[in-house]
Amino acid sequence: MHVRLLRSPPPTGELIRPVRLSPTQYRLLCNYIDRAFRRQPDGRYLLIPGYSYGIRDRFYEGNGSYQLFFNCNNWTNTALKTAGVKTAQWAPFPQSVLYHLD
Repeated sequence: MHVRLLRSPPPTGELIRPVRLSPTQYRLLCNYIDRAFRRQPDGRYLLIPGYSYGIRDRFYEGNGSYQLFFNCNNWTNTALKTAGVKTAQWAPFPQSVLYHLD
């Protein structure tokens, strides 16, 4: 799992859309994300030491695997679907995730 610290929300753009969630939907989304991380015995997320693109990002061990038919776009689509957001049936490309968000 690649996690990046943002000091403020990113500007809406070609591949970034705002998504309005109810408190229940937000909780469902957070739970989905939380369950995607592998944990240490003490419950903390399992950091992959020495891997980052810079000072504001980290990589963590995740549950599941990245593959041709389940990539980051499919993962994001499933996360949104779990929260009750209308999404694509299958989302191998960013545009597939964004289609229902416009």
